[in-house]
This record gives sequence, structure tokens and C-alpha cells, in this order.
Amino acid sequence: RELATREALLLGWEPRSPWEKSESLGPLVCFRRPPSWEGDSIALATRLFQEARVQLALPEVQGERLVRFSPGVYATEDEVRNGVRALGIWKP
Repeated sequence: RELATREALLLGWEPRSPWEKSESLGPLVCFRRPPSWEGDSIALATRLFQEARVQLALPEVQGERLVRFSPGVYATEDEVRNGVRALGIWKP
């Protein structure tokens, strides 16, 4: 998760996870959804997977639209970096 967080911050994403106030990352690594990523969450997640081959959760919590980027236990560092690179060039 630390790698995912570091890489996502390179995209300019604003962190919104509980770890902002704690040293523990916890299981949920969330960021405020980029302004250009507005619209239907299901349709956006589907496009992200089809076009960038990246699967993200796009929850809305207390009225705030988020991106949850939490790689699985078996994700390698290269897979995380490649996913973040794909997100960096993907245009909604």
C-alpha cells in the first residue's frame, strides 16, 4: 500500500484516507476523485478497466466522491507502477 500511495500522489491525487492523521495506512487507500473523473461511478469504473486495464473502486462517502486504490496482497511493485502509469495517461 505504501507504494500505491506514493505512486498515486505522483498523479497529484489528494489523499482522503484515515492514515492522513495516523502512521498506519490501514486497508483503504483513498483519494479525492480528480475533477475530470465526474459522472456515473459504475460507467467510469467500467471504462477504466476496459481502456486502461486498471480496476479501482469509486465510492462516495459522506457526499465526497473518492477513488480507492488498494492493490491486492499479490500485486507486485511493477504491477502497481504500471497501473499508476496507465492512470496517468488515461483520459475520461
